[in-house]
Amino acid sequence: EQDKYFNKKEKEKYRFLLEKADEKIYFSEEFTDACMFIRNRYMVDSASILVAYVREKRGGSYQTKSYAIKSGVRVIDV
Repeated sequence: EQDKYFNKKEKEKYRFLLEKADEKIYFSEEFTDACMFIRNRYMVDSASILVAYVREKRGGSYQTKSYAIKSGVRVIDV
């Protein structure tokens, strides 16, 4: 249900990307804020570099970038 609030064009792109993915990892049967938090931590814990575009000092992207910095992952801001 992650694409529940996407418009038609976003849903098409989302489904296209899912079809092209080499691997899909699921953290929850349902889409929740908690599964997004777990996903973000997993991505940082599995990464050597984080490419980030963060405009505000709040929200999931900011929290993920902060976690990466604390974890010693190199962060490239774009």
